[in-house]
Amino acid sequence: MSFLINSVKNLKSFKELENSIKNFKNTAVFGSDEAVISLFAPAFLSQEKKICVISQNRVTARKTYEDILSIFNEECVIYPEKDVFFYDRDSKSKENTKKRLEAMAEVSTENAKIVVTTLNALTAKVSNPEVFASYKINIKLGSVISIEDLKLKLMEMGYDRFPGVEGVGQFSIRGSIIDIATYDENYRIELFDDEVDSIRSFDIETQRSIEKYEEINIFPIEDLILKSDDKNKISKKVKKDISKTRLTGKEKDRLTEKFLKYVDRLENDESILNKDLIIPYIEESDLSSFLDYLDNFIFLIDEPSRIIEREDELFVQNGEKISMLIEYGEVTKSHEKTFYDYKYIVERLNENKIVTFNSLLKPPKMFSPQDIVNMKIKSVTNYMSKIKLFKEDLNYYGNNNFKVILLGATEKRAKRLFEHLVELGYSPEYAREKDDLKKFSNLIVTTGSLNNGIEFSDSKVVFINYSEIYGSFSNRKKKKKPKKKELNFEDLKIGDYVVHEAHGVGKYVGTTRLSVSGIQKDYIVIEYGGEDKLFLPIESLDSIYKYVQEGKSEPKVNKLNSLDWKKKKARAKKSIDDMAEELIKLYATRENTKGYAFSEDNQYQREFEDAFIYEETNGQLVSSEEIKEDMEKNVPMDRLLCADVGYGKTEVALRAAFKAILDGKQVAFLVPTTILAQQHYNTMKERFKNFPVGIGLLSRFRSKKDQKNDLERLKDGNIDMIVGTHRLLSKDVHFKDLGLLIIDEEQRFGVRHKEKLRMLKENVDTLTLTATPIPRTLQMSMIGIRDMSVIDEPPEERFPVETYVLEYNNLMVREAILKEIERDGQVYFLYNKVSNMENKLAELKKLVPEATFSMANGQMSEKVLEDTMIDFIEGNIDVLVCSTIIETGMDVPNANTMIITDSNRLGLSQLYQLRGRIGRSSRIAYAYFTYDRSTSISEVAQKRLEAIKEFTEFGSGHKIAERDLEIRGSGSILGSRQSGHIEKIGYDLYMKYLKDAIMKLKGIEVEDKIETTIDLKLDSFIPKEYIEDDKTRLEIYKKISVIDSEEDYSDLVDELIDRFSDFPEEVSNLMDIALLKNKAQIARVSSISQKDSEYRIKVEGEVAIETIMELNNEFENISYSMSDENEIVISELKYPLDELKKLVSILYLHKKDTKTSRN
Repeated sequence: MSFLINSVKNLKSFKELENSIKNFKNTAVFGSDEAVISLFAPAFLSQEKKICVISQNRVTARKTYEDILSIFNEECVIYPEKDVFFYDRDSKSKENTKKRLEAMAEVSTENAKIVVTTLNALTAKVSNPEVFASYKINIKLGSVISIEDLKLKLMEMGYDRFPGVEGVGQFSIRGSIIDIATYDENYRIELFDDEVDSIRSFDIETQRSIEKYEEINIFPIEDLILKSDDKNKISKKVKKDISKTRLTGKEKDRLTEKFLKYVDRLENDESILNKDLIIPYIEESDLSSFLDYLDNFIFLIDEPSRIIEREDELFVQNGEKISMLIEYGEVTKSHEKTFYDYKYIVERLNENKIVTFNSLLKPPKMFSPQDIVNMKIKSVTNYMSKIKLFKEDLNYYGNNNFKVILLGATEKRAKRLFEHLVELGYSPEYAREKDDLKKFSNLIVTTGSLNNGIEFSDSKVVFINYSEIYGSFSNRKKKKKPKKKELNFEDLKIGDYVVHEAHGVGKYVGTTRLSVSGIQKDYIVIEYGGEDKLFLPIESLDSIYKYVQEGKSEPKVNKLNSLDWKKKKARAKKSIDDMAEELIKLYATRENTKGYAFSEDNQYQREFEDAFIYEETNGQLVSSEEIKEDMEKNVPMDRLLCADVGYGKTEVALRAAFKAILDGKQVAFLVPTTILAQQHYNTMKERFKNFPVGIGLLSRFRSKKDQKNDLERLKDGNIDMIVGTHRLLSKDVHFKDLGLLIIDEEQRFGVRHKEKLRMLKENVDTLTLTATPIPRTLQMSMIGIRDMSVIDEPPEERFPVETYVLEYNNLMVREAILKEIERDGQVYFLYNKVSNMENKLAELKKLVPEATFSMANGQMSEKVLEDTMIDFIEGNIDVLVCSTIIETGMDVPNANTMIITDSNRLGLSQLYQLRGRIGRSSRIAYAYFTYDRSTSISEVAQKRLEAIKEFTEFGSGHKIAERDLEIRGSGSILGSRQSGHIEKIGYDLYMKYLKDAIMKLKGIEVEDKIETTIDLKLDSFIPKEYIEDDKTRLEIYKKISVIDSEEDYSDLVDELIDRFSDFPEEVSNLMDIALLKNKAQIARVSSISQKDSEYRIKVEGEVAIETIMELNNEFENISYSMSDENEIVISELKYPLDELKKLVSILYLHKKDTKTSRN
């Protein structure tokens, strides 16, 4: 951003420093501040030198990186610290490694201009730049590739082969198509023979190509590369090292068992699960620090004395940790050399050109400056929306001839800030990125942001952040994903239960190819009760649904054509019809009730919204607008806001509340538990602290006196907003003028409370919040019955959760707990055997005597449970040993480590939701999914463990997890009675009936689809040679079965060619038959069959004279037999499929015309 950079270059202190760097190798700056480095780093970039900022710790590194990104357009990367893990693990999430690799790749290709890192990150051992560069694969259009060599090289680089690519670090080979997911992009390479024919990027979700490339580089996916021929050398060193151990007994056994597994894998040239354990045995000459990659850089070191102090502490901690691990047989003495000694890294740094930035006037430890630059700077006041104070300072700066540069972060905010200044009577100027500094006066608004503002007194220049004027704010950007057509199921596995609308619930046992009179077709085989089997032509796949429901019990399998299934269907339909009717009546009554119309947004509302400390996600903005629009209407609002925990729905609710308060109305915020009441109350206090809003709290944690006081102030109108549990519904609660009711998790209130609520709701605007995700299908079918707003994307995490899957290990648990406590954090320890929880608690207390523990489970009384939770929220407990009770709605930003025992007994969706409880602050969070190897693991649990590993490492499987949660969500929205029916007929069929019932009530005609059978003498199937992987083949079958328009057809043709190259004729036939079948269904054709060269088309209902006339014009050899069953016979077709499609289209068009003329 040249405008800002130029303004920095004009500073007196910058010019002094620039001069010093030209003449000296090592300069110290005194009187510095955190923001100085962020501003100076981009300004230093000269053509031949690049910049590396060495920050104090992880958090400051992240802040500096964010600052530089917002004020500098060119390539800036962050190289985070490595978490070394000395325990066996099955898998680990790749997020951190991804960032490190990005830095290594960008620096080695000389793209990165600025690197931000920490000294600790530089002590990690990684492959040296030569090895790393030799494993870069360059692929150009037209170059020749051997698939076999590429496969081996990718595996050495740390990639894993899968049938289809679902996440970073995977690759797949399908015939002549190679897919690779690297740290920054997913590439699809298509070969013609052995020559590269095309290179494209693709989207993992849709598997479709996006853009084309001429040339790409593929870098390793791990920072340590083991060459196959080195593995034997390493294994010999490991064996030699273990044989020298002084340990005896079980510790020695532990050590030998642990490392011999690695020796085995090394000798068999298999991939190593945890390379951290073999770092000490890799040839030193193959290793280096990231520092070796940074050639020709100037190093800016922030607060060196603090950095050295931190390193000293870490050095002592790591020493203690490793000696304990040696004692217990987890590692050997060699592992003390896993990292470089930080003193060695400092020595190496001193050989380069460095500038140390110090806030205090004391010489930096271990760095000997040859020159000194003193700065005169002050940090800026944080005004926190106190506009009066801000004006006073602006006037002071104006009178003393300061240049004031106000940073608005985003363009939208900068413009808003500009308008506000004009309203306050100033004459600011707006500077765009490329503008020249000289032409501006002394009050300038521009984009960009810093984590703290700063005043350079000697140059009379001051930088102030938007966030310092209106309260803090962090900048996040979002990418939107296009919506795609829903399939009935994502992943059907053999043994899954399926629902066929006509035949009921059966078991899917696979697909089979049958040859009937010489014609080959694929069929789906479904087993029903009493050994009945149903063979379903593959193009009818869309008539079955995967049977999904929340209960884990197996469904009852009927015999084919049983009465029981018909009864179940009829009962569910009736119940759905009744419910839909009731909902529509309620909606209509509300539409005719008169409510209060709130006034439009004003300046105060905008100020309140600007003071939000984060960039809103798109979902938050849209929901907030929808809610405010409803409030401005004179009909009482009744809106449901769905968003997962941590997606920011409270903020949206508070904006609505503020709008009501501005109109002099009161707001009631009703929550199901005391804990939530307390948490919401704390959030409100914080959020409204700069606004004159009276907030009250009714819960059993408040004394009688406080409650009485709040009730009186509520009655007098001195309290604008009150939050509480069902205590709010008591008779002694009187509002002066209630305008908005916000209900959190309504489904958790009892029937009696709901009745009370219904009376309150009658003419008051109501907003209901829920954390259970609501599936898209349900939202769509509820349009016009229930107003819903959905926030479906999470605020971007600053740090993803580092996840490990491993065997339960006491030492690891101790280390994980201590690591979290040392940084003043808290830990969730998840243990689901409630009966044995007391013993586990005692065991943990013995294991980690330094920590304080408490336990929470569903069998404790509500009062004790709430007290424990409040203690935990307030930080009085270090470790909470709990059951899965914490799944719902707990929000403890300070708890950032979670250890889950027996994780293989939990479903993916549960793990997914539990993991979402941590990682909600600006710290790295750690999740450890452990399992117990000593208990025999059932096949199901084993499979689940595999899924968890994949989920952890590649992020795959989140779709299934989300789907599970959605089913729960639907159940809780529709009520318990409906859940029973969902269980009996399966979720998807239930949804279909619900949609039909609602359309009928809205007066939209719903025609029952008829089953069309098609029997043509054409081979139609997907050959195994075309798509090898069964799961992928089924997915494509599924997509083919739902083709119902020419557009879908050509879209699928593109997708097949894109993903699997050109398709054979059998596939083409299958697609034509599927399209014909779906068109025929709409035209009410019950069957199309072929006998020799004759085709018979049976039609339900009459065929009009006009239709027959048109058909006679189009086709030559056509005849009709019109009796109880109407049949059209047509023969000698040159292109049967095309001509049959044409015939069916004519039937459909005439059906449509007769219908409209009848209406």
